Amino acid sequence: MPFWDPQKYDAWYETPLGKTADRLERETVFSMAGVKTGEKALDAGCGTGTYSIELAKRGARVTALDASSEMIERARDNTEKAGASVDFIKADALKIPYLTIILTWSFRYACSAS
Repeated sequence: MPFWDPQKYDAWYETPLGKTADRLERETVFSMAGVKTGEKALDAGCGTGTYSIELAKRGARVTALDASSEMIERARDNTEKAGASVDFIKADALKIPYLTIILTWSFRYACSAS
């Protein structure tokens, strides 16, 4: 697993390209996600918590995981500064056996709901 530097990761979002990419990504993702208050959300590979925080601010009950202790620590700090509530777990999303079942069920549910 490559080492991720949380400071550099967050600093990129402050560059002109990072700000533009972040804005476009958020607009696209959250216009499609339809997050509802009280809904459970999993942010697998949460990095420094950008999406975890946004999900929590929109009322979701968020569990976020990342394989990097440094990223989790930064995500906790960012979440506290934002006044949000997120449960963090240090784990590699690619090595969680039950995640495949959850994602398969979620995909089927999303397809049948549309």
